[in-house]
Amino acid sequence: MIDKFKSKPKIYIFELNEISPQILKKYVGNYPNSSLSNFVKQSDNITTIADDIKEKDLYPAQSWASINSGKPFKKHKVKWYNDSKKNCPQIWDDLAKNNSIGVINVLHSSDYKNLKSFNYFVSDPYKKFTRTIPDSLIGFKKFVNSQTFKSNRVSKFQISLNEIKFITSFLFKIRLKTYFRIFKILFEIKFKKKKERLRNVDFLLHFDIFLWCLKKKDTFINVFFTNHIASQFHRYLGALFPNKKIKNYFGRNWIMKNSDEIFYSMRLFDKNFSEFEKNLLKKNDVVVLVSSMGQGLTTKFNKNHLTKYVYKQEDFFKIFLENESNYKVLGSMSPQLTIKVKNSFYANKLLKKLKKNDNSKIIEKYDLNNNIITISVNFKNYKHVIINNKKYKLIKIGVKEDLIDTQNTGHHIKDGILLIRSPKKIKIKKKISYLKYRSIIEKLISITSN
Repeated sequence: MIDKFKSKPKIYIFELNEISPQILKKYVGNYPNSSLSNFVKQSDNITTIADDIKEKDLYPAQSWASINSGKPFKKHKVKWYNDSKKNCPQIWDDLAKNNSIGVINVLHSSDYKNLKSFNYFVSDPYKKFTRTIPDSLIGFKKFVNSQTFKSNRVSKFQISLNEIKFITSFLFKIRLKTYFRIFKILFEIKFKKKKERLRNVDFLLHFDIFLWCLKKKDTFINVFFTNHIASQFHRYLGALFPNKKIKNYFGRNWIMKNSDEIFYSMRLFDKNFSEFEKNLLKKNDVVVLVSSMGQGLTTKFNKNHLTKYVYKQEDFFKIFLENESNYKVLGSMSPQLTIKVKNSFYANKLLKKLKKNDNSKIIEKYDLNNNIITISVNFKNYKHVIINNKKYKLIKIGVKEDLIDTQNTGHHIKDGILLIRSPKKIKIKKKISYLKYRSIIEKLISITSN
């Protein structure tokens, strides 16, 4: 029998997007005997502060770029997923040069330059990037990418024949119990009208791929990212923390229907984390849970239950840019749209054209980062728009309209979590700038490897 104390220690990092200390505290209070609750009790519990940007400007692509580079926004200038990473060296990419490392679903990993150094690698699904390590995971990556860009702001369970081919390539990498959990979620979507629970399927599949990779190859640093809980925060935080304004605005029935949606997603992580601890974790291993920021209750609500989004970006830019050809449409997260232009001259030219032709003012923000243009769009209550003095129906410019059963009740806040359970302790204050996270992890890796 292997002595757990003598085996070589490993480090596991779980990047839990947008979990705040307040939400974690409430979950632990509600589920005191859970694996997550026990982990909190055994760990150094630190609050991180996203202090390099105004709270109203916080965004996941920006905050994870800051926390994992250790550089403030004014230096790395990464706001959106496709922004240039030239000034933003990421910790996991850098550490891969001298350590055995693997990452699953980590934001910005599509831009890593040292892929040959990774033991296993599946990048985040927010960019159209399909390289994986090992190659046998390419079908999984293509399936996730396809589903991500198809869903946008409203979950859709539509599987094409091509996607079925992708599924067969990773079918046996997924545990039987995970299939039962997925079928349960699909049942609840169909018969209990819990449509947004579909986002949990993404987590379940990624986590099983993570477990498969851990068993496949011995790896020192292992990093896993999930967004499935954060997506519920935006929609249902008001049902978890119903104040007077939310009660008056949404009503008792909405609160009762959705009050468990966030903890439903957290329990899924909790169950899988418990199974990971029992089956793979050794006593001298290091485990870290971290978020780059949190979410709190918003005070502004939108009465419109229709969401309008661009599902055919090529059509949108073709009309706006009058058949220009000096750009490439990149993957992006709605309501952002991104194009890459061949040089700075054309980038400025196309940016001016976008502004000039937007007679209806549906473009709310313009960002130019090197040769990459990212715009944020809002179609308000429009049925048609005026572009370059011509009238177009929304469908003509690639816009779809979907009914949503909820409203955003959460918004980004500066407070994030950092929990560290390690046999070798390092001294850290209870509240720190999140820009110190990278140096803390590097120190933790150094003392663990010695």
